[in-house]
Amino acid sequence: MSAARTARPPRPRRPRALWLNRLYSLYVLAVLAFIFTPIAVVVRYAFNPSQYFIWPPVGLTTIWFEQALQNALLLDAFRNSLVIAVATTAISTVLGTLTAFGIVRFLRRGKQAVNALILLPIVTYGIIAAVSLLLFFNLLNIEQGIVTAIIGHTTYLFSFMVVILTARLLNFDLALEEAAMDLGARPARTFFDITLPLIMPAAVAGALFVFTLSFDDFILSFFLLGSKNTLPTYIFAQIRYFLTPEVNAVATIVIGISMIFAVLIGLFFGDIKEIY
Repeated sequence: MSAARTARPPRPRRPRALWLNRLYSLYVLAVLAFIFTPIAVVVRYAFNPSQYFIWPPVGLTTIWFEQALQNALLLDAFRNSLVIAVATTAISTVLGTLTAFGIVRFLRRGKQAVNALILLPIVTYGIIAAVSLLLFFNLLNIEQGIVTAIIGHTTYLFSFMVVILTARLLNFDLALEEAAMDLGARPARTFFDITLPLIMPAAVAGALFVFTLSFDDFILSFFLLGSKNTLPTYIFAQIRYFLTPEVNAVATIVIGISMIFAVLIGLFFGDIKEIY
């Protein structure tokens, strides 16, 4: 038997796409680790028996959760953040839905100019927007507080709702509304029975996005809330002096609530495509 017949066939080379997929998987894992490792550290220190941030933590305790729930200043800051975020979300959702509906359905000219004005708060957000609102309220002799913070948050976050709902309405099938009207439904009935249920996933997604941004906002709250505190401004004040694991305990509670919301959203929507 010849050597050519007895020689083993050459091993097939692995496709290039396989290595690219593995590299991409490693990249995704690295990004996820970069995002979630600090969160894991925050949660771990919430159960650390020592009040000092020593690595590695030793032991487990829930004393910081008990102290956080007994800290009146921290609870008041958390309550303020919750009130501002809920009010901002409600106002932004209503105004954003009406504005997006008006731009897509009724505005014939100047859509680009209107869209540019709506995006302006997003572009100018930061210290400039906060100082501008502060000077505006001072000019009107309006005292800083919960109401001014809600107005400031709504001015900024309202734009996000308009952008999200405008994208949904542009992909809306108008034949569904026309069919409802052909069957005798009035415009109001058509909106509440046909249009609103179909854009509801996008509205809920936008509302959750607005709530998260409002709850975590620091700059606008710092300038517009006056002598009161939200959770971010309270944490900032604590960092300037002496930070205790109470803040980690509150952050862990917020993270847990956020995870519950994320699971409920996944169960409710099922597929992200339903939003758009």
